[in-house]
Amino acid sequence: DFFHYRSSRYDVVIDEIMADPSPTLQLPEKEWIELRNRARFQVNLRSWRLGDRSSLSGPMPVYWLPPDSLVIVCASASAAALEPFGPVLVVSAFPSLDNEGDLLYLQTDDGLTMHALEYDLSWYRNPVRQSGGSTLEMRDVQLPCEGPSNWQASADIRGGTPGRRN
Repeated sequence: DFFHYRSSRYDVVIDEIMADPSPTLQLPEKEWIELRNRARFQVNLRSWRLGDRSSLSGPMPVYWLPPDSLVIVCASASAAALEPFGPVLVVSAFPSLDNEGDLLYLQTDDGLTMHALEYDLSWYRNPVRQSGGSTLEMRDVQLPCEGPSNWQASADIRGGTPGRRN
C-alpha cells in the first residue's frame, strides 16, 4: 500500500541553533541548526530551504526525516566536523546566523513556512553562555510558538546537543 503524508505547519521545527560557536567549548567551531520531526510520519525535506532576514539557502536534497528524530543542517564546509554527532544534511548558501539575534525560518518546497522564530541574546538566560560556544535549545517541542519562554542556553557541558534531544 502507498500512503502519502502532506506535512502541516510545525510538523518539523527548528529546535537547536548554534549561532555563535566561538569561543568553542567542546563542539566544532561551526554554525548549524537542528531540525526535529514532530509528525507521526516520516517527512521528505527535499527542496525545503532555511532562511534568515537576508538570505535563503539552496534547496535541501532528498532526505527522509523519520518521526520524532533529528537532523543537523549546515554548510558543506561544516559537515565533516558535525557528522560524529548525528545525521547531517548539507545545504548550499547556509544562512549566516547572527550572534546577537536573527529571524530564522524553515520553508517547504511549496513555500509554506513550516516554522519561524526570531531569537536574540536574552533567550540564552545566561550571560556566560550568551558570549559564545553554546547553542540555544527549544525546551518543549510541543510549544513551537512560545518564543523566548521556550528557549534557553544549552546546559550541556559541550555547549549543545547536536543529534541528541535537548
